[in-house]
Amino acid sequence: MAKKNSVELIRKGVLGIGILITVALITVYFVATRSPVADGALVEGTHYTRIDSPRKPRGTKPEVMEFFSYGCVHCFNFDPDLKDWVAGQKDSITFIQTPVVGGDYWRLLGQTYYTLLEMNL
Repeated sequence: MAKKNSVELIRKGVLGIGILITVALITVYFVATRSPVADGALVEGTHYTRIDSPRKPRGTKPEVMEFFSYGCVHCFNFDPDLKDWVAGQKDSITFIQTPVVGGDYWRLLGQTYYTLLEMNL
């Protein structure tokens, strides 16, 4: 009798997992196909805001600005890829880095960045 109950419990568990996976797949399908951005149709005012008077770039090349912190693990992980990309752009862009100051610790890290920049390090 105990063996029959454990087999039934396993059967119900497998069935439950199967139903859960099916529901998850259906949800992913509907979310992906109903997304207004799925077909690339971005709508002004909904997905982005047009800037009427954008800031003028310094010079003739497009500017790429990175806002970062030495205290951010995501910035740290992204840095090698970003450096490779910037190196691949050669002289076609102006790359500007700006440290984000979110608190006293990050302020110290930002000051360190500007100190190293002034020392050409």
